[in-house]
Amino acid sequence: YFTLRDAKSQMRCCMWKQQALKAGRPPVDGTEVYVLGTPGMWEEKGEFRLTATAIIPTSAVGAQQQELERVKAALERDGLFDLTRKRSLPAFARCIAVVTSLDGAALRDVTIVVRRRWPCCRLVVVGARVQGDGAEAELVRALGLVNRLADVEVCIVGRGGGAREDLAVFNSEAVCRALAAVRVPTISAVGHETDVSLTDFVADLRAATPSAAAEAAVPDLRDVERQV
Repeated sequence: YFTLRDAKSQMRCCMWKQQALKAGRPPVDGTEVYVLGTPGMWEEKGEFRLTATAIIPTSAVGAQQQELERVKAALERDGLFDLTRKRSLPAFARCIAVVTSLDGAALRDVTIVVRRRWPCCRLVVVGARVQGDGAEAELVRALGLVNRLADVEVCIVGRGGGAREDLAVFNSEAVCRALAAVRVPTISAVGHETDVSLTDFVADLRAATPSAAAEAAVPDLRDVERQV
């Protein structure tokens, strides 16, 4: 429960547990915020109340965009977006590293597609958190581990869909530079088709979804049999 105030008035508000967990740490008193919510009545006290579903500090909105632009400019300046550095994927991948959450839908989607299209391919899963505290460090560590796996020929990194804030770690400068340093061709598969992250520009190939990444990484066994 909290109160929104300006110089002339105030409004009682509440945010239920499910939305509060997604919102993260509450803003400190005096923070200017955007609030999305539904107006209603607190019948027991006869008071007007706003039921909030999202709280975003206005300063954070501007700071996040500025950081995104800074990282984008730095990566572009260092040539990480250049088309000339893009590598081709192997025609018949035998071992693929998948860097994603062990609990997410992305891993399941990649596994299903690879087993159906090219069942002789081996998947090596390198687990990492893909949002929240510690996600950046875990993704950087996981991408570094890929370079120590001798048999890996392709690396898929990504996650399923989510809000813009959920995908923010894939705009991290450290994650993008770790992805650029992977020794094998890489595929970025972050979110849905409309989601775009900086890892999409750094990777050798951008896939609209994790399933599309798996389709790009391996051939279809039935097509190969027909050609043979």
